[in-house]
Amino acid sequence: MNKLPTYINIHTKYILVTLIISILVGFGVYYYKPTQTYTTIPFSTKILNTHSISCEAILSSYIWGANTIREEGKIKASVSKGTDKIAIEMDDDRLYFLSSASQQTGTARGVEWNIVKNTDKKTVAILFNSENTFPNYNLFILNKETGIAIWTKSREDYIASDNPDTQSYYLICR
Repeated sequence: MNKLPTYINIHTKYILVTLIISILVGFGVYYYKPTQTYTTIPFSTKILNTHSISCEAILSSYIWGANTIREEGKIKASVSKGTDKIAIEMDDDRLYFLSSASQQTGTARGVEWNIVKNTDKKTVAILFNSENTFPNYNLFILNKETGIAIWTKSREDYIASDNPDTQSYYLICR
């Protein structure tokens, strides 16, 4: 029988050890993923015309509590690139909010929100939508100095869960 030279056996051992370590690191990264995500903010600018504004989602997130036997006690979350576009009209104490999803269903005028704060630097508006099967609470905050806004939508419960859930959108407005 021919025996393999010693240097091949040593190299094989190093390759096996390296392979095992790589697999362990891979599993560690998979199970202990970072909980933050980063993206760049596109060019933003001061909002000069506050009567008519167009906003585009940069990031969107969704957090919900699972309500099935298989997933009982779990909280789920997702963060993804934003895809929503929103048209906003404002007058003294009202904000009209029209998402692209609403526009695609034939809605011509945005939903009326109450403006609770409106200064030269910020606008804050709220909406409680109790007419839906699943009532939701909405908050919109716009920084007029930077054009950055956030829209959050929270519900008490939903079809698949008795637990509350929330969606958030980080927006750039012009």
